[in-house]
Amino acid sequence: LNVDAHKTLGSLQFPRCKLYGRDDHLSTLMNACLEIGTSGGSKMILVSGYSGVGKSAIVEYVKEKMKGKRVHFISGKFDQLQQARPLSAMNAAFIEY
Repeated sequence: LNVDAHKTLGSLQFPRCKLYGRDDHLSTLMNACLEIGTSGGSKMILVSGYSGVGKSAIVEYVKEKMKGKRVHFISGKFDQLQQARPLSAMNAAFIEY
């Protein structure tokens, strides 16, 4: 048995607060959030997509960036088990707030 063959050469680590390849999505969401209050009204932004594509990561990233700005940011997730309740994601968002 060759012990040297099983040595780890290193590990690949990614920063936790960095999103890769999502610049267009981030800028769209950030710009929409920064426009809040400039045109005299409130906004609701809905983010959609297939499960596992990183919607929650983008929303949490923008939510963190909006801290300290004049934006009330709430978010909620649609639960597939709650399909009978069409506004369950909005309800979850307001409960979190």
